[in-house]
Amino acid sequence: MLALRWQATALVKAGETDLLESVAERASLLLRGQATTDRLLSAALQLGVICAYGGAAAQGDALGEVAEVSAPPLELRSGPVAAMANRWRALRAQHAQDLETSARLHKQAAEQLRASGDARTAAVESGLEGYVLVLLGANDEAALVLETALAECERLGLASGAAVARHNLGLALLGLGRSREALASENEAIAAYALGANRRMECLSRNYASRILLALGLVEEAVAEAARASRMLPCDPPYSWS
Repeated sequence: MLALRWQATALVKAGETDLLESVAERASLLLRGQATTDRLLSAALQLGVICAYGGAAAQGDALGEVAEVSAPPLELRSGPVAAMANRWRALRAQHAQDLETSARLHKQAAEQLRASGDARTAAVESGLEGYVLVLLGANDEAALVLETALAECERLGLASGAAVARHNLGLALLGLGRSREALASENEAIAAYALGANRRMECLSRNYASRILLALGLVEEAVAEAARASRMLPCDPPYSWS
């Protein structure tokens, strides 16, 4: 299951999401055919989240549903499993447009991870909370959460988590009218994603950058950035549930 999770992560980063369904189906068979240990469930829930982000929503949902009915219940399992369950539920709540619940669950997951000694995953989880706060329009709170998550990720050497925090911080700073800082943050995220060959997230960061450039009145630059993003990933799957 852990190998399948990493395979799915690599596929999403490379933009090869058409292969996600087969990976998720193999994982679902594995999950149904074995005793639901904490380690197995944690990897399955993380894979479900990856599938949802990558466009294989039905397969990700199937993994989450199997995990939800496991015995003993997820809430009675180890802290990391309960935290991954809350991350999964937060994502589902986000897609259901229940953003307040999503932010609360991400925050709860981060607290559970820190309590279990996993500061690295907790830092990334706080970054996810910050993104949902941006969606809520709570830009002051979002910027604080994201700046804290960014500092923590940098301290722990988490390049990917830091890139995500910078990416979403750009949008929070834009909402606060700090457009120049927003563009600098987004450009750093673009560079990090390009270095890591994460085409999907580089594309999303360029999309954010185009919005920031437009807010700065740099129309030609904004159009060029948007066109660059469009050329990079024309078949980017939607974040939606089937």
